Amino acid sequence: MGKRFDSEVTGHYDSLPYPLPLYESAERLLERYASFSTFWPRDKLSGYLCRYTSSKSVLEVGIQILQKAHKENPLSSDRLFDREPDPVRQALDAEEPPEFANVSTLIVSMDNSDSIYTYYEFREDAALCIEWLQTRFYDWMYGQKGIHPFRWHMEHFHNGRRTFEGWGYVHGPDDFVDWINTFVYGELVGRALLFCPLAPPLTKLSF
Repeated sequence: MGKRFDSEVTGHYDSLPYPLPLYESAERLLERYASFSTFWPRDKLSGYLCRYTSSKSVLEVGIQILQKAHKENPLSSDRLFDREPDPVRQALDAEEPPEFANVSTLIVSMDNSDSIYTYYEFREDAALCIEWLQTRFYDWMYGQKGIHPFRWHMEHFHNGRRTFEGWGYVHGPDDFVDWINTFVYGELVGRALLFCPLAPPLTKLSF
């Protein structure tokens, strides 16, 4: 879906979705979007799935019921899942993302050009080339075509007149970290910190 931003004289913007034609299969689009959440913890994933509703708690209850039913009646469920490892079951059981390898890490801070920084821990080899990775991230992102997680089709209207129509890019530090983990390294090498570290960050990046 595209996003239409319509402003009044006051400058207040209302955002409304509109449909876009699909030139790829729904499965391919879902695969593209889902790939960037490979290393998310379960709480973040369920929050994202329910971001437009108040149903996160309902989803969590449903997952717990399914897990309980699976444990209480293993024979019937084993017949469904005995052919190959089930990625859905593995995802449901994964409370936390994998831990880093037992190697040194460094801290990097990033913001959305607003001087409000979030701190991230990176494996040392990734941290030491983080600025180079940021440049490669932009090169990669601007080379994408069609519907993409960081690429939206937009229309801007002001007082009834269209002032812009085209593709825009929406991204931030978390998207950059997801790209590094999934696209560059294929493993968890960076993650957000929930606290402000005592040591100064290696560098500061803005998006």
